[in-house]
Amino acid sequence: MAITMPPPHRDDPAGHSGSGAPRCHWNPVRGGDLHDGTALGGGLREDHGIRQMRLAHAVIAAAVEILGPGGEVFCTDDPGYLQHYLRSYCSHMVFDLGYRCRGYSYVSSQPYLTIETAANFRGRGKTKILQGTVMGVNDKLCIALLAGGKSGEREVSLSGAAIFEEALDPQKFTIRKYDPAYDLAKLAAECAEIDFAFILLHGLFGEDGSVQGMLDLLDIPYQGSGILGSAVAMDKNLAKMLYQLEGMPVADWEIVSETDMDSCRHLVERMGLPLVIKPVRDGSSLGLTIARTLEQVHEGIEHALKNDHRVMVEQYIDGREITVSVLGNDNPEAMPVIEIVPGDEYEFFDYNAKYLPGASKEICPAEIDDEQTRLAQEYGVKAHKILQLKGYSRTDMIIAGDGTMYLLETNTIPGMTRTSLLPQSAAAHGLEYAELLERLIELGIEAKGK
Repeated sequence: MAITMPPPHRDDPAGHSGSGAPRCHWNPVRGGDLHDGTALGGGLREDHGIRQMRLAHAVIAAAVEILGPGGEVFCTDDPGYLQHYLRSYCSHMVFDLGYRCRGYSYVSSQPYLTIETAANFRGRGKTKILQGTVMGVNDKLCIALLAGGKSGEREVSLSGAAIFEEALDPQKFTIRKYDPAYDLAKLAAECAEIDFAFILLHGLFGEDGSVQGMLDLLDIPYQGSGILGSAVAMDKNLAKMLYQLEGMPVADWEIVSETDMDSCRHLVERMGLPLVIKPVRDGSSLGLTIARTLEQVHEGIEHALKNDHRVMVEQYIDGREITVSVLGNDNPEAMPVIEIVPGDEYEFFDYNAKYLPGASKEICPAEIDDEQTRLAQEYGVKAHKILQLKGYSRTDMIIAGDGTMYLLETNTIPGMTRTSLLPQSAAAHGLEYAELLERLIELGIEAKGK
């Protein structure tokens, strides 16, 4: 079989690697079996990132099964996702066999990728011609579904996980379930068999960067924000500081870590009544109260201190509550705005109002004017960027009676039942639930590859 050589390197007219060894060269073509190193990929109609992950599996399989010691592989496909999976995601497969990945370079403006042995990397060894048949690229991806956990939102997490399992295409994916309350050791032990993790954990120990850090250490890509963005968004105090730096309006607030009647009196004198009292780091309005008297301020702080050692006491803004969902990494896009109207029996959009069927009314798209829609979506994107978020987010806001739009908080792992706010917004945006899930997987792959 003739070897197709890559174009010459700018600094190496012969087109050889530093070791002087020739390179086998795969050109992706449409259709046909994958054999003799002449065809890899092609003709697949599916999300780009998922396709590239499967393509990476095919390249790894060829390197492991065919090349043996001294082998080296090039692939002239889009390097964005594939480069990451050859160099990072698949590293446990590669290094176990003594291989080392060199990433990709540009040769005459054409990207290529390499896998080679550690010996070749040091200038020794010889490249072998590809022979035999490589595996196809339609293997299912193994998704680790992380749900349950230790936070007060455990049941919501498990409910979302059940719907996730039903929606994900079984022809493309297999799912392994892990409950971080019990299964972290199992997840670590099985990390080499996992292609991607989907985190459906809300609140502490899921949405605060802790699980994201573990997955980074295990080299498992996941959807949504990384450690920094997750931790900052979870801290309502830090998030509000960053909103302010970006010039976005927020209600006045103060952080307290203890309470007595004198300090409560100071808070009332400074910000008036009512006051909103909530833990700095928690979600789904857990521990939140609206205090309308001095005594209720004291009681509300004591209640919130049971959830967190820091409590935010915030000026109450009377108005219409809206939420803006954002999708994307470096160039995020705002989706349709939703207005939230809690039922008459709920003073605000608390835990029950959020999750009990029929407890609240969600209007999508929100019945606000074009300028308010534009501004809300602009704020949603700005919040996503200033908090260093990835993949998706949902920012809650209040439109006051004078038209001022105040940012409340940003969720980095919004609820994912079919009727949750972000999936509703995505559907109005043209993304059905299953499509949304695959898009989030693709964005997770993209973010991990950078």
